[in-house]
Amino acid sequence: GKDATPELVNEMMPTASVAVGLALRKSGEWDEAMKVITETQERYGWDLSVSWAQLMKGDILIQQKKYDEAREQLKMVFNIPAWRGAPYAEATYRLGQAAEAEGSLRKAFGMYQRTYFQYKGYANGYWAAEAYLASARCLRELGLLNEERNTYRAMLFDKYVNKLPQADVARTALGPDEVFEIVGLIGSGTETNITVIIDEEAGE
Repeated sequence: GKDATPELVNEMMPTASVAVGLALRKSGEWDEAMKVITETQERYGWDLSVSWAQLMKGDILIQQKKYDEAREQLKMVFNIPAWRGAPYAEATYRLGQAAEAEGSLRKAFGMYQRTYFQYKGYANGYWAAEAYLASARCLRELGLLNEERNTYRAMLFDKYVNKLPQADVARTALGPDEVFEIVGLIGSGTETNITVIIDEEAGE
């Protein structure tokens, strides 16, 4: 309203830009979304509140199948110390998406795994949980079904993500008996580090 000082309006601008950017991205109006991103970055630079703009840029480039460009933009996120935390988690996850979209499933698995190993505590575990599911999907496509199940097991043992809605996918995949067993083990104080290792060199 008329009481909003210019300073206040400016402070609210990144939030408004996010909303506009998200709406445009959702409707597939990528060029328009990119314009919003560029304007935001020109105005606010590398402020913490506009990390979304760089991440959205990477996401849109993936949708446009411009994978090398997407990787370049996503890797820039790691050059901004102020963004350490949730933006790093999302950037790592999105690098996995770029590799998966290209069909480099082993590379994608590596990025997804890094997301839930290094950044599980950020964004309330959201990116870690998404990355567990994406990891399992890549392993299934590679025909590594035992590794896929172990990824779901690791997810249910991981206190950062096992209460999130995404964990229901793991529960369904493993079935009630195994879930009951895992819950029992956690209840008795058992901690496990199930680490799925795949040979990154052996084809894609």
